[in-house]
Amino acid sequence: MVELDHQGEIIWQDCYGGSNWELGLDIMQEDGGYTFFSHSRSNDYDVSGNHGYGETADYWLAHIDEMGVLEWQNCYGGSEGEGARQFYKTANNGYVLIGSSSSDDGDVSYHHGSWGGDVWVVVLDSNRNILWEHSYGGMNNNSPSRNSIAQRGEMDFVIGALTHEDEGYDSDIDCTPYPVEDEESIWLFRIYDPTLGAYTNAYEYHTLSAYPNPTAEQVFLELPNHSKHLNIQILDVFGKQITSLKASPQQTQIIWDCSNIAAGIYFYQSEINGVLYRGKIVVQ
Repeated sequence: MVELDHQGEIIWQDCYGGSNWELGLDIMQEDGGYTFFSHSRSNDYDVSGNHGYGETADYWLAHIDEMGVLEWQNCYGGSEGEGARQFYKTANNGYVLIGSSSSDDGDVSYHHGSWGGDVWVVVLDSNRNILWEHSYGGMNNNSPSRNSIAQRGEMDFVIGALTHEDEGYDSDIDCTPYPVEDEESIWLFRIYDPTLGAYTNAYEYHTLSAYPNPTAEQVFLELPNHSKHLNIQILDVFGKQITSLKASPQQTQIIWDCSNIAAGIYFYQSEINGVLYRGKIVVQ
């Protein structure tokens, strides 16, 4: 770590880590110092709590004061290895950590694949304890890259990762008809606030019956019983709202005319009777 003045002269410098290796990926200025996010294979010197016992890397989150003195550090992960990418501060002085994981033990509750990394998202409270964590992926390597994460809100992210096949069993991935002939394609997905309610899996949601799907002209959405006016958002893959559909109380069906919409993948989203409804619509 090096701090320079406006003329490029070194103000101070220091090294952090242990006897194995570390790789710093992200840093922010806060609390009169700097917090940095890296992965580490060490379990000595500045690093403690590594779940791979020095053989594989953990997420490593650490903070130094304005003079470079290490004030605190934490490791997160399992025995098979994690790779840090980016991290973000939350309104309650916690953090969101995003990267990859090949573990299904320690801090990591699940791993989808037979090889390679899932996208692993971790939410920490102000004491850096884990509030929530979740792995996203399929049977093959779906690790995100350093610059493939876009933050749209405090707990709202679009993440890009690789996929090698149209995943089926035990997979979060639905990219039909891609990839073609087992080649690599880009998997884009959006995640919302995981800390609603009692820090359970808030990504659980209901779907509406949508037909025909895929479609080239229009799609019918069947609505559940409801007593209030509804607003159904239509979003593109980046989370940008394309249009909004209005439904009256007790209306049982609504139509989205997509005849003038570019071919691609879109999502509907609405909260109905306190339940989140989301789903995918393919426009051909």
